[in-house]
Amino acid sequence: MADYKNADMFLRSFTDDLIPKVYPGLKLDEDGQNFTELLPSFGAFDENQKYVFTPEGNKFKEVFKNLSNKELEIKPNINNPSWPDGGYYAPYNKDGGHSDPNKRTVYISPTGANSPEIIAHEAGHAMDPTIQQNAKYINNAYQARTPSELLNAHLKRTNFKAEVEGQRAAVDLLNRSDIPTGGIRSDPYFKMYPASYIDKGIEETNRFASSYPIPNQLKPFAQDVYAQDGKIIYPLKLNEPSVQIFDFNDRRTKGMLNLGLNQKYQDTIQETLKRARSYIDQKLGS
Repeated sequence: MADYKNADMFLRSFTDDLIPKVYPGLKLDEDGQNFTELLPSFGAFDENQKYVFTPEGNKFKEVFKNLSNKELEIKPNINNPSWPDGGYYAPYNKDGGHSDPNKRTVYISPTGANSPEIIAHEAGHAMDPTIQQNAKYINNAYQARTPSELLNAHLKRTNFKAEVEGQRAAVDLLNRSDIPTGGIRSDPYFKMYPASYIDKGIEETNRFASSYPIPNQLKPFAQDVYAQDGKIIYPLKLNEPSVQIFDFNDRRTKGMLNLGLNQKYQDTIQETLKRARSYIDQKLGS
């Protein structure tokens, strides 16, 4: 086996810096000023985990009802660790989801409860009539025959369009509530957040398309390949400390290089990025 001493370092730099992105040069954690501090609070959770609206929050709630003909309910996000500092809306829930005739429920973490942007974004999802079509979770990636087909299939399962609509609707709701949105719209995060779904999709497709066959005895450990720097640590005998290390770094490197030399795949990536930028600019402003 070839000895790639710096293979993991190479792959990390390749993944983080060289893979094309919708908005290259920007990162989600470089989103500038925290405009939440400049905006009025919509409320907070009390000791009984009930959301108590401020006057500004009640006005926002009234705007939401006028537009949707539904009550807005805010509950604490305490059961979903995927969004520890943010929030979510569950359109398929019978209670507070799209089939509820009376209300829409958004779940906000206690740390994000004073963020009008987060509440408005989730309220935007709650008003989106197409969210159940745009939030796709099933695809036919297993039928893909080429990296380009795999990328197109994989991106069909992202929430990209739903997140763009969430951002658009958030600004509209805030404007109607007389909340200034100039700072939010000028913040790179405003467009970078929905764009990140495309960026992540390309990164994941690169990983899948450059994957390698895993021996059957290692498949239960396959999910640890990337978490353990491209190595699978496999016990030789049950309940014994002796292990065998399977290092796949060289195969990963070769797979990524082959993708980089696949012109059709690279053209597909560029077309995907161009379409994503055009869609975001059309919906959120250029």
